[in-house]
Amino acid sequence: MAATKRPSSAITITYIPYILTEIPSNLVIKKVGARTYIPLLCFTWGVVSTLQCLVNNYAGFLACRFFLGMMEGGLFPGIILYLSTFYRRQELSLRIALFWSAASLSGAFSGLLAAAISKMDGIGGMEGWRWIFCIEGLFTVCWAVFTYCYLPNNPHGVKFFSGEETARCVERLRLDVDLEETEKVKIGRVFSVFRDPHLIFPWLCSFCSGCAIFGLAYFSPSIVSDMGFDPIRTQLMTVPPYAWAFVLTIITAYYSDKLAMRGIPILITYFIALAGCIMFLVGRSLGVRYTGLFLLLGGVYANAPIIIAWVPNNCASHTRRATSVAMTCIAVNLGGIISSWIFPRSDAPYYPLAAKFLLSMNVIAIASAGLAMFVCDRANKKKGDLKYRQQLLANVSNLSPLQQLERLGDHHPDFKYML
Repeated sequence: MAATKRPSSAITITYIPYILTEIPSNLVIKKVGARTYIPLLCFTWGVVSTLQCLVNNYAGFLACRFFLGMMEGGLFPGIILYLSTFYRRQELSLRIALFWSAASLSGAFSGLLAAAISKMDGIGGMEGWRWIFCIEGLFTVCWAVFTYCYLPNNPHGVKFFSGEETARCVERLRLDVDLEETEKVKIGRVFSVFRDPHLIFPWLCSFCSGCAIFGLAYFSPSIVSDMGFDPIRTQLMTVPPYAWAFVLTIITAYYSDKLAMRGIPILITYFIALAGCIMFLVGRSLGVRYTGLFLLLGGVYANAPIIIAWVPNNCASHTRRATSVAMTCIAVNLGGIISSWIFPRSDAPYYPLAAKFLLSMNVIAIASAGLAMFVCDRANKKKGDLKYRQQLLANVSNLSPLQQLERLGDHHPDFKYML
């Protein structure tokens, strides 16, 4: 099909509606209810994905990709926001890592699955590539129905929880951040997140990581193929870097939660990725380049769940958290748009443009993570000052402590930012 000749255009057209829908989607999820909204997004995404098997021209393919991005856009940020309603701040990184790793591994093995499905070429009068869209799309539709049957809106909706277990879960969350979050969505709260450097710097990290994550996800088979492997071995050789990334991601997220620390694990993984970038840039032997791919892929995949968790960790009130989580995903996807254009086939087999660009992104991300830690640490020290506390609470002195926390959110002096 003609679409295969211009993959960068098809990838870009998917990201545009994807990005535009993320903030609005996150703002309505609480109103509709996660139990209904998340499976609905998954269902419609699966339907559009399935319908791609009926496409007969490039324009139709681009239309499908546009609507696929529109349906998928709210899914990932919605799930992150949903997880933040069930787990304490210190537990969030590992949970996101498990979800992130499952999605990443499915991407890593999708090539093998697609290769198997493509052997159905000719069955039912359909080409193999049409069967790939049909089967994978129908699986998503079935998964959405299953999810709707079992996904709870909140701890009270968990069917296998006893009354005591539900009460314990609610109490743990209350002790973490005593915030009922009964607020209505207000435009001022939405735009307030864009004034906070403790959120902006992690967004910048997310953008830098997104450039590498999506670029390697889309082009790692091409990169490995350019190392001289045949098509079947190419698919097999792309699996070990993702398996290594999975192990590193889980270990890093576990210790990030255990130590209640975000910035240091992020910096460590970025330095691992930086080493990989350098090897990918200067290496010419097969061993050096493949090792560089291991380090680069592992580093950027391992820090992504921690960066994603860092944002809701340091953001209180539903509207601010919903907006900031969506902005994190937008930043990642903006990086994804750029990544689709930095691996031109004419640069094979060494891809110097991509290597230099990803190297610069890693340096910027390291600086951004360090600045985010500095800003959070300075704010925590400032909140400990009695005079600053009295000044900050003066305008809300007529409210109860819970109302003060809801009004001020993470700017409240009792809310401590996680470093």
